[in-house]
Amino acid sequence: MPKIIEFARTTLIKADVTSSFSTLAKLMLKENIGSIVITENDDIIGFIDDKTILRLVSQGQNMKELPITDFIQKFPLIYQDTHLLDAWQDVKDHESERYGIINDEGKIEGIIRKRTIKRFRYLILKEEMHIDDDFLME
Repeated sequence: MPKIIEFARTTLIKADVTSSFSTLAKLMLKENIGSIVITENDDIIGFIDDKTILRLVSQGQNMKELPITDFIQKFPLIYQDTHLLDAWQDVKDHESERYGIINDEGKIEGIIRKRTIKRFRYLILKEEMHIDDDFLME
């Protein structure tokens, strides 16, 4: 059975805790990602996602005056050797959309979205049950 780390984004795009929202947004666009890992003294302290930035903009917030520290989210964690189907059981009722994948030392090695887990769970179960797409469309 496949492990969760096999499906995670393992190239972590990071920004320092002193970065501005403008810097984060530009980095997200450049890297085509929905979240930035926030670090302090090279230690991961959480993340900020595109939804947070969009919510603040839509509320008319002055992004230049807001410190990103007030909006950093903590990653719920999943151990890297957790099987994908087991990971779904852990996250399906959790409200977070992003999860940190940790190694034996507790270091974050990757990030995965709940919908990615759900999508690959579907594909794995479909393959195990030998169900083709025509059957699903009926």
